[in-house]
Amino acid sequence: MLAGLIFDADGAHMTPTHAAKGAKRYRYYVSASLLNGGRVANSSGIRVSAGDIEGLVLDRLRQLLASRSELGALAPLDLDATGFDAALNKASDLSRQWLTLTPIDIAALVRRIVEKAQVNVNGIALQLNRGELARVLVGNDKTPCKLTGPMLLSIDATLKRAGKGKRLVIDNENARQIYPELVAMMGEAFSIRKQLFSGADDSIEGMTQRLGAGKGHLTALLRCPISPPISCARCSKAASPSN
Repeated sequence: MLAGLIFDADGAHMTPTHAAKGAKRYRYYVSASLLNGGRVANSSGIRVSAGDIEGLVLDRLRQLLASRSELGALAPLDLDATGFDAALNKASDLSRQWLTLTPIDIAALVRRIVEKAQVNVNGIALQLNRGELARVLVGNDKTPCKLTGPMLLSIDATLKRAGKGKRLVIDNENARQIYPELVAMMGEAFSIRKQLFSGADDSIEGMTQRLGAGKGHLTALLRCPISPPISCARCSKAASPSN
């Protein structure tokens, strides 16, 4: 997703790579200084999980789309008040529908609006193309735009060593906040996935008829990037029929 867009703290390109352990495949972004011969003496190059980086970037973009105050930086558009408000509403809708977007659609959006993602010791610095973001929200690739210069976003996270690589750990207050709606959604996703794999229904269509749910809703839940559930009273409660 971030190939060609991601850099380390020294401003050097980071290259996507992977390693396999048994049947499992692990994806990474690696500084150029660590490739072709291993670690160089005194090198500040890094090797980080692609999933960590991509997850943090996507979360920050979704947060941006949900924030009318941050999107106020797009105000210098040739739009009247009604048109600008419509663009903000589209951003809000896109944020709410984020989990229903296909991976291809999300990757296309990221590669359209993100110009650079720089991984620093204390976080990630994102540089967005304000003109392209404005055109996405207006829904017209030819929309006149007086915006100049990139939109800069920051993601607070600390690089910590984990084996041969490093992980990005969020240390701010938001990392400890619990969102009941998200917990409930994950509980429902666990439940739906378990029912599908149990063979109780021949297809998703059969499941939608039995549960009286929409196919789009069930498909979105099945797309959630979740691991097998561990013992969690909160998720178990959210997944119960009474909830």
